[in-house]
Amino acid sequence: MYATLVLRPPPWVLRALSLAASVAVARILELLGLDARVKWPNDVQVAGRKVCGILVEAAAEPGEAACALVGIGLNVNNELPRELAGTAATLRELLGRPVPRLPLFLKLLEELDDVYARVREGRWGEVLSEWKSRSSTLGRFVRVETPEGAFTGLAVNVSEDGALLVRLEDGKIREFYSGDVIHLR
Repeated sequence: MYATLVLRPPPWVLRALSLAASVAVARILELLGLDARVKWPNDVQVAGRKVCGILVEAAAEPGEAACALVGIGLNVNNELPRELAGTAATLRELLGRPVPRLPLFLKLLEELDDVYARVREGRWGEVLSEWKSRSSTLGRFVRVETPEGAFTGLAVNVSEDGALLVRLEDGKIREFYSGDVIHLR
């Protein structure tokens, strides 16, 4: 199931959108009886396998409101390529039955509306706490791959503005706003 939502959030909300969207997806998966976990910055997993990816892109013209596109790709009843069998999963595979997409999509919209409203109302802390309680990244050793290079350390927290805080091998804490995160050990 692919969906793209067009939002016009205040600029300070932009960094929170991928984390908020992953909370909404995790909620609907939990309603199906699955133990959904969120992987920073934009994946939702079940049993360590990716079932959903989220991509947020923003654009603004001078003098105009920012526009954010929140893209969500959820593996529902599709066939996965053989090379992804160990790292990704579909809801059909996990539940042992096909999942009706329309009711799932409507519930997703409901949950997205809730988390987005909380963020816009200044209740981002509630959403961030919920994200942290579902995190598969925090407390783990990770490698963060960025254009500047790869950094290894312990993922210790997520900042108020959505940055992943990693205690590097030299003991210093570094903030990451983007990058590919690989869970180690």
